[in-house]
Amino acid sequence: MHMSPSSARFRMQQVQRARLCCSVLVFLLLGGADCAAQRQSSPYTITTQPATATRGPIVSVETQGPVGNRFQVFETADDTTFDFTRVHIAASPKHPMQSPVRIGEQEQPPNGIRIIGGVIDSGLPRDWGFDLAHAFGSVGFYTVARGLQAIEGAHIRSVEDGWQPRETPSYKLRAYPNTSHFLMKNCYMTDIRDDCIENDEFLPGVVEDSLFDGVHGFLSEQNERQAGLYRPKVATIGPDEDRNILLTRVLVRLTVTNGNGETGTGKWFKLRGVESPVHHLVITDCVFATDAPPRQGGWGSQRFPEGVTFRGTNYVLWLGEPGVFATPLPRDVVFLEGQAAREKWQQVKNQWLEVHGQPSQADSDRKAMEAPAAASRRRPKL
Repeated sequence: MHMSPSSARFRMQQVQRARLCCSVLVFLLLGGADCAAQRQSSPYTITTQPATATRGPIVSVETQGPVGNRFQVFETADDTTFDFTRVHIAASPKHPMQSPVRIGEQEQPPNGIRIIGGVIDSGLPRDWGFDLAHAFGSVGFYTVARGLQAIEGAHIRSVEDGWQPRETPSYKLRAYPNTSHFLMKNCYMTDIRDDCIENDEFLPGVVEDSLFDGVHGFLSEQNERQAGLYRPKVATIGPDEDRNILLTRVLVRLTVTNGNGETGTGKWFKLRGVESPVHHLVITDCVFATDAPPRQGGWGSQRFPEGVTFRGTNYVLWLGEPGVFATPLPRDVVFLEGQAAREKWQQVKNQWLEVHGQPSQADSDRKAMEAPAAASRRRPKL
């Protein structure tokens, strides 16, 4: 059959793209070694199931125990699922890692990314203060995509931010294309030095059945300076975009995670659109706990955003000394303090750990950050 030169070039581009996706370029953080040597000594075993008529490709990744090497894909096909259930990335405090996993950072981001499983630990030293941890800037998962970005069943610890879902590659000024949304499900984070979910490109999304135990802050959505410029009015939320972020059966415990003598926590919600819109929160059957005052802004900065929709039964737990908590709370939440609050947190946390295949933690209000990172025994479905 005759094929025109343009069709042949298109077919060749497709083949090259598929090969790139299947090989999954993994660059190791080994100074001085050339790329060929790095690939030959890759700690990752990678197999790929090609796309079918009903699903995209599945890239299965495996490590033999913990490895201190970045996993980065430079060309991701649409609707790719990355199976990380046999991946354990664990850097050491002597050599912490900035971005353990980066996927979708390309000129034309893929339409759809799904990541299941994985244990991610960037190894931030425990004695680093907030400013140093923030300047270093480690991110457990950094993803860029159109359509759905999903992370399910991951364990993320010892990073600055747990997940940064994006629509625009980092080498471009944010364009707020309003084409993507995120899903975090059955995930476990601890020892987070800043935000569990840093959603500063304002994606709508869903967080459900996830535990954030021993973290600085939970959800960030900020209109910040980029390339030294501040744009006060940007289309952070498109006219046809979902205006909601849904939180369902989410458990969050703030504590002091940064060293250098710091005594305060971050916030459950850091929504700062300034002159640009932020998402509306729908909170269902969630528990928000803390054991210290906020690091900045006083107790008033810990308020829930205005207009939150509460459904089911939602709790705020003060785990410190009774009578100290001073944040005004909506009447739609149940407030507990002292022993009742500590027992409630222990109950809901261990219930979550048991359901999700993690070992329970006795008397561990403040010990979750020292608990060993382990993969969930509950494997998400491909």
